[in-house]
Amino acid sequence: MHNRRLSSTQLPSMTELLDILKKESQRKAVRFDFVKNNNSIFDAHRKVSQLAGSDDSWIDSYEVDSLAVLKEKIDKNYCELTEFIQTNQANERLYRSFYASLITQDDHTKSEALFVFGASTNARIDCAVKLYKQGVAEKIIISGKSPHYVEGIEPEAGRMAAFAVDQGVPRESLVIEESSITLPDNVKRTIDLLESMGWYPSSVTIIATNFVIARAVMEWYKFCPWVITIKAVAARPQSLKFTEDGWYKQADSIALVLNEYSKIVLESKIDLMRRDGELD
Repeated sequence: MHNRRLSSTQLPSMTELLDILKKESQRKAVRFDFVKNNNSIFDAHRKVSQLAGSDDSWIDSYEVDSLAVLKEKIDKNYCELTEFIQTNQANERLYRSFYASLITQDDHTKSEALFVFGASTNARIDCAVKLYKQGVAEKIIISGKSPHYVEGIEPEAGRMAAFAVDQGVPRESLVIEESSITLPDNVKRTIDLLESMGWYPSSVTIIATNFVIARAVMEWYKFCPWVITIKAVAARPQSLKFTEDGWYKQADSIALVLNEYSKIVLESKIDLMRRDGELD
């Protein structure tokens, strides 16, 4: 029994995490300094943890901690933060800052391609179609099979591509990747595909839900081996409870936003381990 997750509000167990890593593209990161260069993302996180009396030193110690220890520290911190946020709703300005810190760019200038991360709704591809029609890019790359914990459904990229065609985007303007199972895998498998096509776009505008943007930018920064300009456009969540004003009011939306911070650090740790041959 692998204790598989049921939704994205949960972090994977160590067993499931290692299973995911085996199933992803084995492409390795080429840059390892995203957390160091973007440490201000965690400023509001540190303030909330301080108010809660909870230890988030894992943000700084991840390079020396083992993966198991890092995961244990994150789980404890987030259990405490969830309880604190639920019982201290008056810190609205700080919670908005906590959320907004994850939204690092919103650039609508021209790119060689639009890149859409897979999703269970059409909010992201709808945003991409609008940008395509505005002339932001001449190609839309759509990536995603389904989350690791979901089975037996139509690949997200295929469904989103059909939506784009229905909205008037020519089929020849689409590049589709239907095998990836996680956000980093979206990028890794897409780069695998682009290399096989001999296409190395000099700029890409990525589209993801707004509080996912920081990690989405990180994935392209870490894994793309050629020189590329990474831009981003945020697609707003379709549910109000996952917005800047609503995320801190319910346990599932609190977990979803907290998880973005943890995944930035966990994935950076995994990159270091792969670089050093500890996960081969």
